[in-house]
Amino acid sequence: TFSTEKRREPRIPVELPVELFSKRHIRKTSTVNLSLHGMQTLWVDKNAIQYIINSFQENKSPFSTCRLYLNDETNEYINIPVVLQYIARQKGRPTLIGFEFRNLNLSLNSKLYTIIAK
Repeated sequence: TFSTEKRREPRIPVELPVELFSKRHIRKTSTVNLSLHGMQTLWVDKNAIQYIINSFQENKSPFSTCRLYLNDETNEYINIPVVLQYIARQKGRPTLIGFEFRNLNLSLNSKLYTIIAK
């Protein structure tokens, strides 16, 4: 584990597609759980994990924005600024990576609340 999670409120288990954007990459994964302040995602791509770890160890957040799809059936999504908070690696299992949402306006917060309140 490269850091520990600090929660403001409990996360709700929900699996949604998410794309994370950096200056050079777009990485696709899915959420494991979600809150109004952040999300946890699962990763199995070893190259992506190594890129994320290297950036994190250099005190850089490898991603600046995520595109969170609101459900699996439609292409409706919201773009949210993110900062990587921690990486939890477990031998033989996918890597869990936590992100904090940044600069949420009322509209984004309302859309997140709608997902979480289901």
